[in-house]
Amino acid sequence: MQQVELFTYLIFDFLIVKESLLEINPGISEVIRLIIAVALLFPMVVFTLHPRWLSRSGIVSTVSFELLYGLIIITGLRALHSSDASHSLGFLPQSMKGFYGSYGGILLMFSGHAIYPSVFSELKDKRDMFRVLNYTYALISILSIPVALVVILGYGRESVTDLPTGYLEEGTIENWVGQVFMILKGCFTHPAILYPIVKETSQSIHTHFFSQNSHKTVTAQNILDIEGQIFDSNAMTTPSIKLKIVVSLVISTLAMFGSMFIPSIAFVLSLSSAIFAITLNLTLPSLTFAICMPKNDYPIRARVAIILCFLGLVSSVVAFMGL
Repeated sequence: MQQVELFTYLIFDFLIVKESLLEINPGISEVIRLIIAVALLFPMVVFTLHPRWLSRSGIVSTVSFELLYGLIIITGLRALHSSDASHSLGFLPQSMKGFYGSYGGILLMFSGHAIYPSVFSELKDKRDMFRVLNYTYALISILSIPVALVVILGYGRESVTDLPTGYLEEGTIENWVGQVFMILKGCFTHPAILYPIVKETSQSIHTHFFSQNSHKTVTAQNILDIEGQIFDSNAMTTPSIKLKIVVSLVISTLAMFGSMFIPSIAFVLSLSSAIFAITLNLTLPSLTFAICMPKNDYPIRARVAIILCFLGLVSSVVAFMGL
């Protein structure tokens, strides 16, 4: 299920680049947009080959994302002080489709759990995992919650695309800069999303077809694999770089073809948030906590878990309505 979730995000990356190009130049053809998207995204697979490169790619993606929504916030606040916007609140979605799209975007702010097992397997000292998770989750929350509160700003204007830059006026420098940030985000997010899929797929292929002629890894004992299971790393061999690159290109190619048949970005937002992000990150954990934890020992936490589970179910229904 996690792999399917991540694959939908890969499709989302292609859609982001293609739709941003259309927003910059409405006259550009579908074929040219696809060629440019391939030229930008396919080389990004090299960032999956080393954790340091992956980390730097993630930093660029995060900075681009924050700059994008900073631009949207500033533009929205500036328009709010104008005579027209102050009465009509024009930065809010003008249709239910825009509302569903923004809601799906808010839910997707809190996805990304699937990469943690892969991060765990790269750590030299496995005891650092809990510290990594705590700091990472805190940082993501600090960055994501304010951004999530203003995602709705991005769907105010009806435009030729359904990008979360809808309030930026066509033909303005703000709109052009916003699309550049969108393209940067799509390109540099691609390796981080691709990495867990490539890691599991290449390891499975290598184990079944090439492991007899490979060298042993020199990693710690009892590593968690992508499925959350324990295995003995002394019996595990390392996939070659060539295999990882081939797997990365094949998966990216499949995502490219998927982007040719998906109707819109809003569709991917609603589908991913309804089925994956909100279910795996909110509904199921809350339900598990509410069922498994003793009610007498944690009465307040149990009630909060039930409320969050209900919120997750309602959110999934709302996101499905955007399909």
